Amino acid sequence: MNRIRFFSISCLAVFVAPWLHAQSFSETVLKTEKHAPVCGDMKAFHERSTVANLPGCVEVENRACPEGASKCINFYPYVLAKSKIELEPAPASISITPIDDLGYYKARFWLTSLIISRSTSFKEKLILDRSNGADTFDEIWEWREHLKALGQLQKEINEALESAKAGKLPNSQGFIDTFPAYNAWFETWGPQLESKVKSKFLETIKVLDETSRKKNYIGAVSEARRALNIIRVLTDNGTADDYQILYEDRDLTIQTRTIGPLRTQLTSFLADIEPKAEAQKHQKQEREQNKWGPYLAVIKGDRLQYLNSYREGWTVFGPERSIIQKPQDFVQARAMYTCYVDEKTLTWSVRGGHFEGDRQIGGDYVATGVGRECPSSAFK
Repeated sequence: MNRIRFFSISCLAVFVAPWLHAQSFSETVLKTEKHAPVCGDMKAFHERSTVANLPGCVEVENRACPEGASKCINFYPYVLAKSKIELEPAPASISITPIDDLGYYKARFWLTSLIISRSTSFKEKLILDRSNGADTFDEIWEWREHLKALGQLQKEINEALESAKAGKLPNSQGFIDTFPAYNAWFETWGPQLESKVKSKFLETIKVLDETSRKKNYIGAVSEARRALNIIRVLTDNGTADDYQILYEDRDLTIQTRTIGPLRTQLTSFLADIEPKAEAQKHQKQEREQNKWGPYLAVIKGDRLQYLNSYREGWTVFGPERSIIQKPQDFVQARAMYTCYVDEKTLTWSVRGGHFEGDRQIGGDYVATGVGRECPSSAFK
């Protein structure tokens, strides 16, 4: 059976500069702990198979969360070159810096194994630095970056093995002895990532089917682009066009199963529906303008924040829990509020402000209490 390949022949050669640093975006609140250089111990490695005992020397630096910190994730390393990860709340981090040539591969393997095993619980926003500027991705699926990291690492490890066999690496025999451990790790994570990719692609195609049947062309364009993006990532990692990414599923409108024909079919489909999606966007904008134009024409200043809440689906209240809906209601209300009820704790909170003209005065108003609804007495 064809499987996803985790390295591409067209990839660049092994990086020359051997520096990889995990970054934290709140380093000022973190405690820093530096360790003595960690070097290989082949006997210990064969006994315990710990990454720290791989051949090569590295410097390890931990930035730990201070005691009592409420907004600190205990651990988050990363390995991707020329990138940064922004997380909320701010994470602690680890930096593993190679000291010698073998330490480079050890650091790459160590950090890649950490990011793949540790990052599944985080939602990250990744900004990749490109030669033509920074591309920001609002949604990055973790498997995509795992696939990229795993592919880059496997290619480098395989190239290092060839160099070791030719005696071109310091401690070449130590690297050769360790290679089976690297390879076993790839064989463990490869199928897991392959399953993730297939599941994500199937989910995307099902949503594409649904949006297409409902003639939601805006949504269909988004899902088609997402599916093509998944195929692009696989192709960039060396996956052949005859790779079967879709399982058999009679409910799917798309019957193609391999990524080459799927790329062709999805590209053609996208070209057909993009004009329809643009027309839908224009119609939607016209409807929005017709609906909210009368509001925006008269509501100004600090009052706009309550109109925005109303547009997002919140009920906006006036004094004594009166409901504000019409444009003139927003203009004339001496106070405006929103109400939130937490069904888990059975508590409510009212937040609002008092107005003179278009300006809020006296700061924000907040009232809280116990119960399933906000009482009229809270809207003062």
